Amino acid sequence: MKPIIIQGAESSEIDYLLEKLENKEEISIGNYLFFKGNYEKKEVIISKTKVGEINSASATTIAILNFSPKCIINQGTAGGHGKNIHKGDLVIGEKYIQINSLFSNYLEEGKGSNIENWVIQEYKSKDDVTQNYNHANKDLLKLAKNVIPHISKNPVHIGVIGSGDMWNKEIDRILYLNEKFETLCEEMETAGVYKVSNSFNVPAISIRIVSNNEILKEEYEPSIARKCQEIIYEFIKRIDLKE
Repeated sequence: MKPIIIQGAESSEIDYLLEKLENKEEISIGNYLFFKGNYEKKEVIISKTKVGEINSASATTIAILNFSPKCIINQGTAGGHGKNIHKGDLVIGEKYIQINSLFSNYLEEGKGSNIENWVIQEYKSKDDVTQNYNHANKDLLKLAKNVIPHISKNPVHIGVIGSGDMWNKEIDRILYLNEKFETLCEEMETAGVYKVSNSFNVPAISIRIVSNNEILKEEYEPSIARKCQEIIYEFIKRIDLKE
């Protein structure tokens, strides 16, 4: 039976999931931790990816090559974008935009640097024909749309996750991303997870809980990660993909 991989970047994003894990076995591969076990009859592996795009891509690659998962559920906290996204809301990542993949136009020496002219741009090699690196798996997305709103007591949003190794606190920058790319939130792992999972044709989806919103002055609250895990735990019970 192929396992379901559930990812979280930090201990606070996997502690509840580990509490619920039966027959727990800790596995360390390349300084990344995996916890093998089961939820009732479902075989699951909890992956502590560590923070950031490179870490999430590395942990996802290790998980795919070593455990041949049925699917990957990336989850954790995110900062809200927009004025209608509140702390505690859930975001289902239909796709992501990589907010730290940038291109700057030429400026002569002495002309300084102007971040307002930096363009978000996806980089691919010329022989890369894959077009859906940045999308969630269609079956998982459909299931999440049908199930998550019934599990969560708080609002659920479906759309674009801003992903990259950045922590934006400039309101104008956040509003720019929200208005131009329709980002609902930002975090640091989804880009790595989707890119790797899609390249291996392993179904993946990112589900995030909003822990703060700079625009609305709703301050960061890491403890809210537990609420996301509770929802993910219930969601896992309803996953029934073909092997």
